[in-house]
Amino acid sequence: MSARSARRRPGKARRFAGGTAWMVAMAVYCGHAAADSDPELVALLDLLHEQTTIATQTRMNADYVPGMVTVLHGEDMRVRGLATVGDALGQVAGFHVTVNNVGDARAVVRGVGATLNATNFKILLDGIAVNRPIDGSADWLLRLPLSQVDRIEVIRGPGSAIYGGFAFSGVINVLTRGGDAVAGGVGSHGLRRGVARLALGEGGDASLKLGAGAWRQGDSGLTTNPDNFAQAGLGYSPAPVFDGEHGRYLLASLEARGYRLQLRHAALSRGGGYGRVAALPDGLEPRLERVLGLNLEKDWTLGDDLRLSASLGLLETDLEQATLMPLPAGAGRPGQPGSRTDEVYRRTGSADRAWNAQIAMHWTPGQRHQIFLGVERVYSKVTDSFASLTERGGVARMLPPDQTAVLAGSSRTLTSLTLQDQIRLGERVEVTAGLRHDHYDDWGGRTSPRLAAVWRPAEHHIVKMQYAEAFRPPNLEEFYPGPNTFPGTTLTGDLDDERIRSLEAAYIFRRADLRLRMTVYRTQLRDLIEFFINPGDPPAWRNRGDIETHGVELEWVQRLGRKLQWWANLAYVDAEDHLDGDERLLGAVDWLATLGASWRQNGILTHALSLKYVGAQEGWELATRAAQRDRFDAYATVDYALTIVEPYGLAGLEVGAGIRNITDQHFDSVATPAQFPTGLPQGQREFWLSAEYQF
Repeated sequence: MSARSARRRPGKARRFAGGTAWMVAMAVYCGHAAADSDPELVALLDLLHEQTTIATQTRMNADYVPGMVTVLHGEDMRVRGLATVGDALGQVAGFHVTVNNVGDARAVVRGVGATLNATNFKILLDGIAVNRPIDGSADWLLRLPLSQVDRIEVIRGPGSAIYGGFAFSGVINVLTRGGDAVAGGVGSHGLRRGVARLALGEGGDASLKLGAGAWRQGDSGLTTNPDNFAQAGLGYSPAPVFDGEHGRYLLASLEARGYRLQLRHAALSRGGGYGRVAALPDGLEPRLERVLGLNLEKDWTLGDDLRLSASLGLLETDLEQATLMPLPAGAGRPGQPGSRTDEVYRRTGSADRAWNAQIAMHWTPGQRHQIFLGVERVYSKVTDSFASLTERGGVARMLPPDQTAVLAGSSRTLTSLTLQDQIRLGERVEVTAGLRHDHYDDWGGRTSPRLAAVWRPAEHHIVKMQYAEAFRPPNLEEFYPGPNTFPGTTLTGDLDDERIRSLEAAYIFRRADLRLRMTVYRTQLRDLIEFFINPGDPPAWRNRGDIETHGVELEWVQRLGRKLQWWANLAYVDAEDHLDGDERLLGAVDWLATLGASWRQNGILTHALSLKYVGAQEGWELATRAAQRDRFDAYATVDYALTIVEPYGLAGLEVGAGIRNITDQHFDSVATPAQFPTGLPQGQREFWLSAEYQF
């Protein structure tokens, strides 16, 4: 341990102890204060019945499932003034949602995630995986408007024992709304958003649920910090951040005779952000993402104790990255001293197709015993890939196939077997044991275990413990890059899989008007896969990391009477990278907190005020000509939202308005890759107005 980290921890420990004691004391006090709540009110405001299947594939109350599951209700998120799925995830204890150099959403969870090339989450839409096979991304879903969302279920920690694949740091399941409604909104930076929902035949032999929407927003007006070339007088920085976007989607679900057919289509265009390697000039092509998915499933009930299900799915994606500038005019080529470049622009893209088939058995051999057995097979293929170079003012020149980011025609087949056994030992203890074996035909196989227990010592008290492992092999882009993508540079050698081991324990106090949770965890991570650019050197894929994290998460939700609700969470993580100079993991944020309250003034008006605190973030420690910032300051933002239900007696109408970042707080976050030494500037005050009419 370095002297610097040793000096830092006593202060952190004192702050953590003080914060923990304050939250626990206040929660206990308020719990006693509300003990005489009106029974009718308690029933009306019941917090106890959050049902989920995400953690076990069997429907259970969210507090009773093994591991820690957070359920974010769309209605609550909208009352708080949040707009997208990505915004909502930032409310989960231990989650820090930010962006990288090109504007992709990145979730840093329990300190891990800032430098990962692929997403570290399995992302589901209505229970169906949407991760892109080539790189694991699903950026469009994180931008889905919350007006389309019923709730979001989140597992923190390894999920490979049930979901495999990208379920490395957790699982996110976005569940869409039903009903008949139209909604729209406007806001800062030219924001316009429209949503429509339609439900036909609900409760009948056949039903159809439709959801569609579109949005558009201009550039934020932010300006980049100087990039690595600015000190030499090269390039364009400081330059505008190109983060404008427009997207559209169509979601459909048809159910008839026990079958369920789901369709999802999305298209998203957005600017190149800050610039992957260097700040960008105006007028370059944007990032284009297109998604088409179909899924057919069927359930069979073969008796009171046996149920079978089967599904067949297709996912096609097409992604063209925003045009980037590899090097500004006059810059030397990496690894080639004395060379000088002309100004050229590079654009890459790829398309893939994945077929998925699975069959599952749910067997209940006794009242206290449930067994889940699942078999899955996924075939993924890169159907197209391209790369082009364009000289300034010239015509695009297509590069040979061996210089693309991923080789067209690359494919892999994944075969998985999942077994889970849930046993109730008496009335108060339930044990869950699970194993999942994933075999990749081009890489090999590995088994992910999980062992968990849930103990209910008294009516309002729950104790959980879980040990779990997860892994992620190199994805198609990491495993099959074009060998001459960067001439003279070997991008990948023998990459190993990422691996994580996690031990966590949780205590939950729950009552109809109060929920208090405390989770402690310890994880070990090995061989994280990164696309690393050390300024001045050629880029490379690499395994990196001998990482240990441990921390605590406190969550508190309470309703006081018919009018007031508050929520709070506090998360602390000590993320150690034993290969780093100061043993701090790049991108880790030590303290995260949210605090808020909503007040229903009367039957029409609801006010919501919320505060989000993000602690200091660890930066790069690289020996470059432009000194890298090794620590980014903490910051806090405050939001206000007003909801008006049925104004002027107009049944079915709801209007919302608010201000995000009231104090216009500006802040910087770590750049990935390390091309902006002082980080990525973020943070602006934003105004918004929305309306929804249900008919």
